[in-house]
Formats: sequence, structure tokens, C-alpha cells
Amino acid sequence: MTSTIIENYFIVEVMVVNATNLVTADFVGICDPYVIVFDKKHHSFRTSTKKKTSNPEFNELFDLTYITLPEFLNFRVYDHDKTLKDNFIGWARLKLSAIKLDQTYRKDLILRGVPNGMVHIHIKIKKANRLAQLKPKPLGILRVVILDGKIFKKPDYLSKNDPYVTVIFGHQAYKTHIIKGNEPVWNVESRIWVHEYTEFHRIQLGLWDAELINDKLIGNYYLNINDRIGENLVNKNQEFWIDIPAQHQVKDSHITGARHHGNFSIDLGSVENLHEKMKRRKKEKKKVEKIQKKQKLKKKKVIENIDGLEVEHIGKLRIRLVWTPIEELEKMFWETICEYFDVNNNKMIDHEELRRLLEVLDSSLTSEEIDEKFKEMDTDNKGALTFEQIRLGLHNISGITTLKKDPISGITLKGMNEYEKLVTIALNIDSTGSDIELLMDSYIPAGIKDPKKRLKSTVIHVFDRKTGQIVEELIPKYIRSALRSMYRSKTSRKTIGTQMAKSWLKKITDSQGRQKRLKKSKLLIKPFIKEHNIKIDEILQPLEEFKSFNDFFIRKLKPECRPIYEKENPLVAVSPADCRMCAFHSVAISKELWIKGKNFTLQKLFNETKDPVLAKKYAGGSVLIARLSPQDYHRLHFPVTGTVEKIHPVIPGEYYTVSPLAINTDVDVYTENKRQIVELSTGEFGDVVCVWIGATCVGGIVLEVEEGDSFTKGDPHGYFHFGGSTQLIIFQPGKIAFDNDLLHNSNNGMETLMKMGIPVGVGNEKEVKKMKKDEEKEKESGNGSESEKETETETEKKKEKIQKREKEKKKNKKKKNLKKKKEKKNDEKENESEKERTKKKKKKKEKEKEETGKKGKEKEKKKSLKEREKGKEREKDKEKETEKEKGNGKDQGKGKGKKKNKKKKNQKKKKEKKNVEKENESEKERTKKKKKKNKEIEEIRKKVEEKGKKKSLKKNEKEKEQKKKKKIRFGWKKKNNKKKEKKAKEN
Repeated sequence: MTSTIIENYFIVEVMVVNATNLVTADFVGICDPYVIVFDKKHHSFRTSTKKKTSNPEFNELFDLTYITLPEFLNFRVYDHDKTLKDNFIGWARLKLSAIKLDQTYRKDLILRGVPNGMVHIHIKIKKANRLAQLKPKPLGILRVVILDGKIFKKPDYLSKNDPYVTVIFGHQAYKTHIIKGNEPVWNVESRIWVHEYTEFHRIQLGLWDAELINDKLIGNYYLNINDRIGENLVNKNQEFWIDIPAQHQVKDSHITGARHHGNFSIDLGSVENLHEKMKRRKKEKKKVEKIQKKQKLKKKKVIENIDGLEVEHIGKLRIRLVWTPIEELEKMFWETICEYFDVNNNKMIDHEELRRLLEVLDSSLTSEEIDEKFKEMDTDNKGALTFEQIRLGLHNISGITTLKKDPISGITLKGMNEYEKLVTIALNIDSTGSDIELLMDSYIPAGIKDPKKRLKSTVIHVFDRKTGQIVEELIPKYIRSALRSMYRSKTSRKTIGTQMAKSWLKKITDSQGRQKRLKKSKLLIKPFIKEHNIKIDEILQPLEEFKSFNDFFIRKLKPECRPIYEKENPLVAVSPADCRMCAFHSVAISKELWIKGKNFTLQKLFNETKDPVLAKKYAGGSVLIARLSPQDYHRLHFPVTGTVEKIHPVIPGEYYTVSPLAINTDVDVYTENKRQIVELSTGEFGDVVCVWIGATCVGGIVLEVEEGDSFTKGDPHGYFHFGGSTQLIIFQPGKIAFDNDLLHNSNNGMETLMKMGIPVGVGNEKEVKKMKKDEEKEKESGNGSESEKETETETEKKKEKIQKREKEKKKNKKKKNLKKKKEKKNDEKENESEKERTKKKKKKKEKEKEETGKKGKEKEKKKSLKEREKGKEREKDKEKETEKEKGNGKDQGKGKGKKKNKKKKNQKKKKEKKNVEKENESEKERTKKKKKKNKEIEEIRKKVEEKGKKKSLKKNEKEKEQKKKKKIRFGWKKKNNKKKEKKAKEN
């Protein structure tokens, strides 16, 4: 186990309560204020904006961590403006030297530039201890000497080959000078430090062609260090040739979702879109293959068979490796430095030579102390010292740690340990007079850049902990352009904060969750595996058992594939998932280097508006951030051992992306997204909080644990549904010491690629021992009945707690069962086949037809009755008119009038008889007539159908006869053709 150190530091807790009498500089006259708290080192926090008030109330808590306290804390108040820049209102300053430790002060700060303006705060400063791991002793140095090479690549049309070589080992990177020609000679040496955690890493040798605009990478070669280190290979020249393959043939299969240097992100399209994309890719592959065939015919190439595959080599390099462990390097240092100061060349050092040596090494010893030291080392009383006596006597000299430059060569020694300084001085003395040139660590590889430039780019680089390489996480162009348009400019970030954009993200997550639960989504599994290079051997279930893509996404792995480091040792914390990880000593450091959200605080993360209990408890604590991409194993495990204290309800929120492209901006991702909090209690690491945070296209968070359950590290904790997600793990101050490589990478703004079960940090052994001693003392100090009563009360309390937990478990089980039943019903509804749906539709239509038929009959009856009534009314009107005409026709001739009247009377009588006959007809006779008509209609339909069937049979018979005739014709033709061929052969 690695040893730890306790470092002292200060935690400054500042609570901005409110502000009064604020004046706006805006022409509208409305104030939307917020406060920024910062110091000289730009550790800054910002409160949320309060709308349309000149006397706002904030009640927000911030915690700042310092190794040495600054002189002042500054407070600035601004007025938020949507269109233009925010208006400055006033500022105030607070002296920290006037505040005593562990005491809360209530201060009313007067704002300068504002009449009667005030800011009310509560401040407290307290000391705390932080754990840190000792930097491990290096194993040694591997000297990589690049001698010469040969290039088979043809030069470009306008220029010649200008090759150079890069040597990359983790963050150590070297670059040779450029030499023109196909047979360059470099004779250059690079020195690589090998530590315990870099023992199994690989060296990346890159062959480049220099050009005016962008240099071209010709090929890469990966060299395993473990094969070149050992006791048998100490100080031996390992010289050999390396065949460098072409760039398009290099692949890394150990990284899931990565080919040569990156990871592919997920395609969020439906099944139909995926088939269309697969067709496009096949067409593009055919075009590329045609172009490659044409190019291969033109190029000269060297081909060899490696593992049954034909590999094209584009160049060769001659390399020399020399391995020297740290113990021999120390000996070499003292021998070389003693030889340098040995003027007489007698391999002995006298008093004056020792004084000069110590002056060069910048020791703080006085002349009297040097005399005493010389007498102590001179056990033989010869007046001179051997090299071994000097090495043993000056082994722990303090002056070497303060050296900033090599006293002999003048090379800078900043950022080096004692061992590194000793070794560099020794090797610089040893390499003087040689033909080989020394390379310095001046080359900057991809991913290691200034933080300002890195934030502007859309490329994500990750440090692979297994191989020690910097891996580029490849993102498709359409997703990269979408993220750039959404998160890179201020205007786009403002639009994301609108309700329209938030509702759009919610709709996308809902639709993706539904699609990935359907049975059709099984078609996405195999192309997803091929695209992301997922290892099928690690999956516990066979692929055929997965019912949908979501089931595959929540897949379980074999326990052998993810072994847990020292599972029985509770002092070692472990990675909770396959993830990209960052580790920070405190929230303030994480906000300065990684989390760039405007309003990120622990109080808002825990959603504590009134009483920030958890925020005060974990103020100044260390933070672990685990980001999961879609191709990763999406089940999370416990990093430590302990019990589950409390599970908070889900906090609803937004669905922003969790990518570093959004987290490194001012968008508040962690405090606004959907999340859930779980409190844990451990003996070795104290209390721990796990915060589950969802992201875009994440269906939900599912926990596999209940309150009161005990667990060990590596046990399952829960899982996320489809999409990317993160988990924040927050420890109390002074409870964990993270690994140095994790801290180094995260301080450089880079994530480390981790697997579940790999060690992450170490707890404090001393505190655990103290806790055990205190418990033993309490047991021993308990005397007689008092101790028995206390134990009885404690047991009763424990029983009550257990009973409460059991009741809560039963309630939670019932809720879970109800949720599962609802989910099953929803899945059954979604997975209903089209046939069942069509049957239901047909039944509905038939019922509607029957109902419409009944309603039509009733309407017809009503219409017939209405028509009868109308006919009667019309006849009455006609009778009245005839009576009037009779009165008018008396004056005219009687003969003519009598004839006309008789005719009209006869017509009326006939009509009346017909109407009476119709009315007297019974309803039964009418129904019989209708039935007869319907029977006649059905008989006619049957006759028509029989005729149609006969016609179709005749047509089928005719078609069969025609086919037979065609076959006979083709058979005769074939026979005739065969006869003609025989005759032609005979001729």
C-alpha cells in the first residue's frame, strides 16, 4: 500500500445573506442583481440573479480552500442585462487576517460607489487536514536513442520527404529535428522516466513528414516497455530495426469504442435511418477501395505476412534502448560527480574538494559543519575519502532539493524530485563529449495544450491508464457541429436556457427511451457492437436473450472480466464504473479547472434552499467525477464498503449533455439536470455522498439498494437507462488521498480512462486506528450496571431502527412492484402486433355499421310519417281552394261548371280510396316485401360471384397452357444450340 502524508489547509465558508439599497445604472430602472466572490488567484463563485429587486435575499453558501490564506476577499455586485453587458453596481473588500479561527462572524460590508449600499454576509474560517499520497520512487530511466531510418514512401509532387520522429510516453513527449531525404540520420537520445504505475505502458513512435501547413503522419509503432526492462538488461545496448506499418493499418482493440486513437459516439437515429446509413457506408467503402487499388499500383511497397495478414510497411527505424534502474543511477551520480571534482585523479577526495562539491550542490552547511562531517566520514584517518564513503555520508543531503538548475550544464530542474535531479545531473555529466544529441521535453502532443485553447476546440482527449497513451474521443461530424452550435457561443447558450429548448430536449429523451424499449430495437445491437468494438466474450448473457436494445444497454458482465483490487482491504477505494474520471482535492479546485458553471455550489447540487446541512458537512471535501459514454458498461458499483444511510427522492431537472464540451462552459449542468442523492456511511472514509446525474437521452435512474443495506466495495449499486451519464462522489475533508496520476491528469484538464475495480485512492490508517482505540476504551471504561443500561438502551434503539427499516423496505417493495406492473402494461401496449390492432379496428367498424343501420331505419320511419302528414295538409289546402273557385264560377254558365265539378269530384274520390288502402296496409306486409327484395338481391350477387370464379379458372388454365408451350419452345432451342455447338467443334 502507498504511504500517505497529512497536509494542513484552510476552509473559508462564506454565506451571502442579502444586499440592500442597490442602485441601477440601467436606463429602464429595473435591477436584477447578483454577487461575485473572488480573491487574487481568481477562485470565484457567483450567486444566482434575483429579478426586479433592489433589496435581494440570496442565502447561498460557498466554500473556498487555501493552503495559505490570502489577505483579502473581494465582493462585486452586478446588474444582469439580457441584451448588453452586465452593469457594475459596486464592490467591497474584507480582511481575512482580522477573523479568528472556528468562529462565525456577521459582517455588513459597505459597497463603494453606492450610497447606503450594503452586503450582509456570514463568514467562518477553520483548519482542516488533507490526505495526499507520497510521490512514488521511480524505477529507473529508459534511454531511447533514435539512430537512423529508411523511408519507402514516394515524395509529393512539389516537395521532398522531410521526416522527423516523435517519442510519446504518457505526458512525456519528444521530437527530433527535420532531415531531408529518404535515408535520414538523427543520432538523438530521449530519456523516459518509468514509475510503478507506468511499468506496463507503451511507447508510441511516430514517423512524420513535415509540410508547410499541416504535417502528415506516415505511420505509428507501439513498443511495450515491460519486455525491455529487467535485471538481465541492465546497462545493455539493445539495438534493433523497427518496421513501421502504414497509418490506415494500425488499430487498438483493447479500448471499447476506439480504433486507432479514439472513441465513436452513439447514433441516436431510428431503425430505418440506420439501414439507410449502412447502405451509404457500403457505397463509400466501394469508392475508397477503388481509389486504394489505383494508388497501390503506382506505389512501391514492402509487404510481409504477420499473423496471417498482409501488412504494408512504409518505413524503417534503427533504435537503441538502454535500461538503468534507480539504484545504479544513484551510484553513477556520486561516481561521476566525484570524478568531476577529483583534480588529482587519484579516486580520492580531500577536504577542499569536498567543500567545492558542497558549494556546487547548494548545501546549507557552514565551514564548521563541513569539518565535522569530513571527520565523521573519514573513519580510516587517511585525510581523504573514497567515493563510497561520500555516497553513504551525503545520501540525504538537503541542498539537492532546492536546486533549480544543473550547476554544470545549466539545464533547468523545475518540477523534479530529488531522484530526478540526481539522475539528470549524472547523465548530463556522463553524456558530455558524445556524438549523440540530447532531446528535451519541449514537444507538446495532442491533448496537452493551454486550457484556454483547449476550451475553444471541440476535440476531447483522454489519458488511457492501461497503456499510458493519450486517446482522442472521436465524435461524428453532425453531433460535433450540433454541440458546437449549442454550447460554444454565448447566444446559443442563452437559447438553451429557454423553455422551448428544454422542452425539446425532454421530448428527445422520451422518444429515444420508447424506441429503445421496443422489440424492433434489437436490430441495433449488432451494428452497435461492430461500431464500438465491444467485446462479446465479457457479456454474461448471449445476445439472443436480449429483448430490446435497452436490455442490451443494461447488460451484465462476467465477474472475471472486472476483478476488484484488494476486495478484502477496506482502506483502498475503487473505480465505480467503466468511465472517464477526474479527481480534485476540493470543490473550489474543480470549479477552477473543470466545472465552469456559473452557479455551481454544493448547496445547489444537493437542492438545499433553506438549511444547507449537507453543504456544510462536505465543505472543503474532495470530489470524484465519473463520466460514462454510451458504449461503456452502464452499471455502477460501490467504490467503498459501508451501509446505505439515506436515499433521497429524485430531483427533477433538465437533460443537458454531460460532455466536457458543455461542462467546460458557463452552463450549470450538474445543478440543473435530473439527479438523485444517496448517502453512505463508512468506517474508513467517513460519510460519503453519491450523486447520480442524468443527461440527454437518459431514460431514468434505477437503484438496486435500499436504506439500511450493507455492502462491500464492488457490489452493484444501480444502473442508468439508455444514454450518457455521470456520477459525483464527494468525500469529507481529510478522508481520502487520490492517486497521483489521477490528480496530475485532472490538473492538466484531462480525463483518465478507467475500468471498474481499479484503485482510485487510499484512506487514512491513523484515523482508523484511533477510532478502534476509542471504541476499546469506551468498552473498558463501562462499569457495572451503568454500562449494561447503556448497552440495553442502545440495543433497543437499534431494534427500533431495524423495525423502521423493515417497514420502509416493505413499502418500497410494494411501490417497486406497482411500478413494474405499470411498466409491463406499457410495454405490452407498445409491443402489440399490427394484426391485433387491425382486428380491433375491424370489430369497431362492424359495430359502427350496425349502429348506423339501426339509426337509418328509424330515420326512414320518421321521414315516412312526416311525408304522410304533409300530404294530408296539402289536400286540405286544395279543398279550400276548390270551394273558393266554386263560389266564383256560379255567375258563369251552369253547363260548363257542372261538368268540371263532376270530374274533380271523381278524381278526389279515387285519390281518397288509394290513400285509405295504403293506410290500411299492415306493417307485416311491408316487412315481407322488403325481405323478398333482399333475397332477390343476394341471389343476383351469388350468380355474379360464380361467373367471376369461372372466368378466373379459365384464365389460370390458359396461362398454364401458355407456360407449357414456352417451355417446349425453349427446350427445342437448347437442343438446337447444342447440336450446332457439336458441329462447330467437329469442323
